[in-house]
Amino acid sequence: MDQNKRAQTENGLSIIQKMKKWARNLKKQLFVLYLAYRDERVPWYAKLFTMLVVAYAFSPISCSFRCLLGVKAYP
Repeated sequence: MDQNKRAQTENGLSIIQKMKKWARNLKKQLFVLYLAYRDERVPWYAKLFTMLVVAYAFSPISCSFRCLLGVKAYP
């Protein structure tokens, strides 16, 4: 019942409200990545992976992991 109510309220949101919700969620996730990056207990390779994820998420270049692996985008 609770999921149906949540789905109905999400469907009733305007585009601006959905974008604000998306931005808040992104801010939370980036803060978690920042905390993991700054923590001394986290190994260096996890920090490197975190930096790559954040850089990929904000990269304006449309190259994906397919480019890194040498996979062609079109057959």
